[in-house]
Amino acid sequence: TPLVATVGTLSVYPGAPNVIPGEAILSLDVRHPRDSARRAALQHLLAEGKAIARRRGLRFTWERTQENGAVTCADDLSALLEASVGAIQGSSSRLVSGAGHDAVVMAKLTPVAMLFVRCRGGLSHHPDEFTSAADIAVALRVMLDFLMRLAQRRAS
Repeated sequence: TPLVATVGTLSVYPGAPNVIPGEAILSLDVRHPRDSARRAALQHLLAEGKAIARRRGLRFTWERTQENGAVTCADDLSALLEASVGAIQGSSSRLVSGAGHDAVVMAKLTPVAMLFVRCRGGLSHHPDEFTSAADIAVALRVMLDFLMRLAQRRAS
């Protein structure tokens, strides 16, 4: 399933060694390419949280701080980007990311596409994330090729 749920922050109080917390606050990011599936998953997770709290005699509250709908990359831009990756790398593949990045905001203004650059060990969005200079150079060549293809398409 393309469903992803991530706890990005977790704070426990009083937060002392060997002390059972009296309160836990966390952030939960739920993503899915279909908004209906994302909303259903969120409702299921909230119902489970409430049920667990009820069984344990705890209080459960939640607050929505942000909601972004699924963003679909533009087929035409993705096809151009795929052609550029293929031209530079010899092959390319598409993937469903679930990643928001800036595409969530930009898609409200203009069509978007995304290029993912290899990270050591597949680790991204983490302090230990690392991308080699060689991989960045490949990404820059791909982007230059993509921009040239886009300019040619716009000119014709």
